[in-house]
Amino acid sequence: IFAPLFRLPPGRDARDAQDVVDDLRHWIGIERDEWCSTRLLRSLGRRKKEVLEPLYRDALRSVSPNLRWEGVRWFRDYLNTEALPDLERVWADEDRPWVRVDLMAGLAFHGSDRYFEEFLRLTRSDDPDLAVAALRGLATLENERAVPALLEATSRDDREIRIAAIHALALWAHEPPVLSALLDLSRSHDPSLQIAAVQALASSRSPKVAGRVAELVLSKGDTEVRAAAVEGLA
Repeated sequence: IFAPLFRLPPGRDARDAQDVVDDLRHWIGIERDEWCSTRLLRSLGRRKKEVLEPLYRDALRSVSPNLRWEGVRWFRDYLNTEALPDLERVWADEDRPWVRVDLMAGLAFHGSDRYFEEFLRLTRSDDPDLAVAALRGLATLENERAVPALLEATSRDDREIRIAAIHALALWAHEPPVLSALLDLSRSHDPSLQIAAVQALASSRSPKVAGRVAELVLSKGDTEVRAAAVEGLA
């Protein structure tokens, strides 16, 4: 029954796959046990087949919070500008942190800056997952107005937040304030921060960067930092 969704048997065509999707939309719509519908969408979502998209458009518009999350998860990785208004609408009503993490990724992936100011605010969140998601979303949007917030986040206490902020700054590594901050971070006592800084600096053509990265290569410091520096020089 489901074979046409994934590999059309001989003698079957694309319409057969669409018929299966239409049947699934019907059954999901009348299924009273939300656990069944959610599990089905979670399993099918691993396939990333375009023919499945109507199921996740329905999910985005569902009254069920859990089905909406499955829709968000799908469009976090699957670009369709027609789904953007639904993603933006879900954001306005969604307060579950774990769903907001996926939503930020999806909104940024679709190029939406409608909630740009909220993304900036969330970079200061006490929830590390939210803060990291906001930083990654801002990096995806590539909006220079985010630079002050990204620089501020490089001083947070949480290591993962700092690393996400450093990676997000790579696009602006040529800007003097960013360049200075990344060079300072390349001298951190934390190897993971050094590695992130070197990787971000690799996009800069500044002579200061080449000198600093070469210094790290020739140092007797952490092996992984030196390896990252070698790649940065390349």
